[in-house]
Amino acid sequence: MPSELLTPAARRENAVALASASGLELDRAAEALSIAVLITVDHSDLSALQVARELSELLRRTVQTVWFDPPAEGVAAEVVIGAVQERTPAPKIFVSLSPHVATISRTKLATLGPAAILPVLGLLVACYTSAATLRLSLG
Repeated sequence: MPSELLTPAARRENAVALASASGLELDRAAEALSIAVLITVDHSDLSALQVARELSELLRRTVQTVWFDPPAEGVAAEVVIGAVQERTPAPKIFVSLSPHVATISRTKLATLGPAAILPVLGLLVACYTSAATLRLSLG
């Protein structure tokens, strides 16, 4: 889904923030944020779906496109949430949830299936996953 939240002013603000934090030229920072991220989620896991929705809302405020269905090409990173198979050759972030622990990793994790978590934990996991995804995507 293309991001309707990223107005030209918001895009510029994000690029300025990235340029300031990274030392990139403003044009290069704006180009770096013009990426697509794919979220792959276990649809049988309500907690994984909650994290995916929260993550999508966060990323849509930063990057150009967030997809739940893979486009033919051009995915900068794929986030795999729960017990589900990744769908692209793009670099990945894996998220595993249990009632008391959430793990965010660059390597595939063992998942036990759906796990009920508190909504606040889902939001926190989405925040940390967003940061990990941006770091992976932007280098």
